[in-house]
Amino acid sequence: MCHIPIFCWITATVLESVIKTKQAGGKLPKTLTEMYIHFLVVQTKLKNIKHDGGAETDPLWSPKSKKMIEALGKLAFEQLQKGNLIFYESDLTECGINVREASVYSGVLTQIFKEEKGLYQDRVFCFIHLSIQEFLAALHAHLTFTNSNVNLLEEEQTVSVHVSESHFYQSAVNKALQSPNGHLDLFLRFLLGLSMPSNQKLLQGLLTPTGSSSQTNQKIIQYTKNQINQNPSPEKSINLFHCLNELNDDSIVKEIQLLSATSSTLIELDMSNNNLQDLGVKRLCAGLGSPQCALQILRLSGCQITEEGCASLASALKSNPSHLRELDLSYNHPGDSGIKLLSPLREDPCWRLDTLRMDPHGDQWMKTGLKKYFCGLTVDVNTVHRNLKLSDNNRKVVHMKEDQLYPDHPDRFDSPQLMCTNSLTGRSYWEVEHSGEVHIAVTYKEIKRKGNSDDNRFGRTDESWSLYCDDTDYFAMHNYTSTAISVPCSSAPHKVAVYVDCDAGTVSFYKVFPDMLYHLYTFNTTFTEAIYPGFRVRFLDSHIYICPDSEN
Repeated sequence: MCHIPIFCWITATVLESVIKTKQAGGKLPKTLTEMYIHFLVVQTKLKNIKHDGGAETDPLWSPKSKKMIEALGKLAFEQLQKGNLIFYESDLTECGINVREASVYSGVLTQIFKEEKGLYQDRVFCFIHLSIQEFLAALHAHLTFTNSNVNLLEEEQTVSVHVSESHFYQSAVNKALQSPNGHLDLFLRFLLGLSMPSNQKLLQGLLTPTGSSSQTNQKIIQYTKNQINQNPSPEKSINLFHCLNELNDDSIVKEIQLLSATSSTLIELDMSNNNLQDLGVKRLCAGLGSPQCALQILRLSGCQITEEGCASLASALKSNPSHLRELDLSYNHPGDSGIKLLSPLREDPCWRLDTLRMDPHGDQWMKTGLKKYFCGLTVDVNTVHRNLKLSDNNRKVVHMKEDQLYPDHPDRFDSPQLMCTNSLTGRSYWEVEHSGEVHIAVTYKEIKRKGNSDDNRFGRTDESWSLYCDDTDYFAMHNYTSTAISVPCSSAPHKVAVYVDCDAGTVSFYKVFPDMLYHLYTFNTTFTEAIYPGFRVRFLDSHIYICPDSEN
């Protein structure tokens, strides 16, 4: 940003003002949101004095100033949603902005808004930079929620007393992650920054403090971290890290610094299933190789590590051979050279490393995220209920009124269910499209098949773990216990992903969006026998479609 003139000018404007007031308690801004808040305050004060004839000591947010900023915010938000950077007189009028007043702002508050001549000499308007528009758009979304309890980021905008602050900000994270071109990235940073009480205090008089608790703040932080763990694109991951900075959260930085701290007490670190890659491993090894690092267990399973990352690990362990006892590099691609570098360390008495996991390995594990564990499911036709019709190479299952001509078999369910032949081991992932009321489950093979009672229904027994879903609602179900799951509104197709880690004892469900996985629920247990995928297609015309690997 320091190479872009507009940011240099904004920074200089803010710093000049803050330094003048520093002796009176002014503090230098530490985040982008703070910087733009100070900028808005400086320019509004300048407008009040030069145009309105006010004094330095007059209240900053006069009714007139508040009305104009709120109108500019509405314009910024609505045009950002449409992807417009240039606006016409009609756009201003729709947002309650008098064109003549806007022209005055063009001459006085040129730092916020400017007027230009477009083609055919039409008067057009734009903000001096997209970041100003994004900041004011975030301010408008925040004001609308705090003043009216309306979430502008939901497709259906209704007033509700039940919408929590944390849900509002979580929906903003989801909306930004769903954007195909990242046009809401900076908007999200500003919006999360405005959730901070310290920033709301800077805009006192324009904003009503929400009274956000530290618990709400932690919920937002944890949710943002969870989205980072879902392995979005590198660009989206970087923006989420910027969002954590706007929330004044530096816990991830501290976790990394612990590795090279002079008195590190970190014993175990699990970074499995992160898009770490070789560069991330190299940075991690800067701490791991320090003699002060006392790390004993390091799990890097499924992190897209190649022989280059293995070389960094081998070098770090040679520098600090006295502590690490367990290293998990399964589901990576170390290559022959990586295996040759690390395998001897387990046998050498100079090293404490006694557990080294590198299997399974290969280039098939170099896909991003959980889809590297994709497995093709095969329906066990001997389990399919007679009202369930198979088609499309046994991938599509529809609940029909008519009985299908299936032969008698002791494994066939008497309720509208079916199982797959896949006995799951290690890590597995699959995706299922659904319509109507269905259950997507994993189950022990010995679940009851006969009768139509709860004893043989997925999610109703202690032998199965299920996600119930229809076109609007989701529930996690196990052993007669159900948990309602909140899911953001979306026009995306109804598709669910399942990720099973048998060794860890986890069953995770995700809603599949075009460019991300939205975590729904995770069961934690200890599997005592082999588990199998299963489905319940509950009512007439409900159906599922088991997605093939080619769609991913």
